Amino acid sequence: MSDLEFIGKMNPKPFKSLATIEKERLEEVRQRIHRDKLKAMGKLPPEPEPEFT
Repeated sequence: MSDLEFIGKMNPKPFKSLATIEKERLEEVRQRIHRDKLKAMGKLPPEPEPEFT
């Protein structure tokens, strides 16, 4: 068994490429900046109330 096969059995989640991780991180930053701008302008829509089941 190679090292890669051994690691794959230990961690069954697929590997994410660094480019994908960076895109996700940048998208989160863009959304936070957009939300902060809306909040500063006073146009932030109210957050929906959580539904209790």
